[in-house]
This record gives sequence, structure tokens and C-alpha cells, in this order.
Amino acid sequence: MIQNGNFSFRGTVETEEIKCQDDEIFDSCNFSQNAPGTKVLFSGKKITIRNSNCTNCVFEDGVTVEGSNTHQTEKPLDVLAEERRIEEEKNKPEPVYTETELKEVMVAAGVDQTTIEATLAVKGKNAGLVATAIEEEPIEEPIEELKGKV
Repeated sequence: MIQNGNFSFRGTVETEEIKCQDDEIFDSCNFSQNAPGTKVLFSGKKITIRNSNCTNCVFEDGVTVEGSNTHQTEKPLDVLAEERRIEEEKNKPEPVYTETELKEVMVAAGVDQTTIEATLAVKGKNAGLVATAIEEEPIEEPIEELKGKV
């Protein structure tokens, strides 16, 4: 019996052959594959898979799957993960700074007084964007150029 084995992400159409004996039992293993419908190949015959993660797996005849997750996703797992990351990034709240915090960050970054006053005059979302940019690197541009970016 093979327990807790990880055989995931081994191919896109079919996996590399998983080495095992005839009549092998795989228990609590991870076979999940990135692409839906990926054929999982075994060297042995009459394989039993129990209590395992078989997401996006398709098995040959002679493989018995018991008590396992056999879900097929509509898209590859890496595509779904990237879509989820992008959605989370879109829903991420803008940073909120008080006027005092914003001024402290700009002073610490060496921003000149004229730029500080112009930035503090900006209301709403753009002030947070300016503050974020300042945290990454000081703004050393004339106020006219800064106005075009805000």
C-alpha cells in the first residue's frame, strides 16, 4: 500500500507513468492535475485509489476509485488561480491615509513643500495612489508634471 504519496501536476494530457506493482492500493494520495481530463498512467494493473485527491484526473480501465475527490474543473487550475488573484487584487481596498500620515511619509521621503501641499490638496482615491508611489520612491518632479499624474 502506498500512503500519502504526491503524484500531482505530472502532465497536461497524460501523466508520466507512476511506478507501482499490480494490485497496488493508493490511500490518501494526491493525484490532482492542472488540466481537466488528464489521463493518469500506472505501470501496474488492477490499481485501487482510496480517499485521495483526484481533481482533473481520468483513469484507465482497471483503476478503481473509492471515496475520493474526482472533480473536473472547467479550466486548468493555474488559470483559475490567476483569475482569482486578479479578482482579489481588483477588490483590494485603496490605502487610506490621514493627512498627517501622508505628510509624514512625504517629509520622510524628502518631498519638497510645494509637492506636499499639492498632494494634500488632492481629495479621495488619488491621494492614496500618490502616497503609495511616494512610499516606493520619492517624487522629484515639478508640480506641473505631478498634476498630470494625479
